[in-house]
Amino acid sequence: METEELIRIAKANGCKVDKCLGILVITKDAEDASYHIEVDTERANSVFIDVDKYPNESFSTIIASIEYARTPVEEREEEKKYYLEHRWLNRKGTTGAFLNYTEFDNDYYTDSDEEVGGCQTQFTKKEIDEIKEKFNTDLKDFEIIEVEEWKNF
Repeated sequence: METEELIRIAKANGCKVDKCLGILVITKDAEDASYHIEVDTERANSVFIDVDKYPNESFSTIIASIEYARTPVEEREEEKKYYLEHRWLNRKGTTGAFLNYTEFDNDYYTDSDEEVGGCQTQFTKKEIDEIKEKFNTDLKDFEIIEVEEWKNF
């Protein structure tokens, strides 16, 4: 199980999620449920669960925490994704210079960075390497930007 999936499940069940010193801390303190879970993000098979009371719908958070703890550390994080922004087509203040791929047409083109209508704009390193091989290119006309960096810009 990936970290983001555990966080999504916990939040869907009304839990608060914090990360402190390599530990995911999941808490719920409500009239109908009260529990505290700590899962080590840097070691497998390390989870602490303190339950006072929980309704059946909150049980999924506890099960997900155990499943996450059992997941090998290297399988917990989603593979990083990147945008490929064309260096020469990019004009400040405009969109339309990002590599896009549509599986429906099996076609690549430049457009916005938004993934809509079956259009892929975020690529893993493996997918980028496959594009390089398929088109016999080094993609030097494209800047490779980590998605997280772009979101924080």
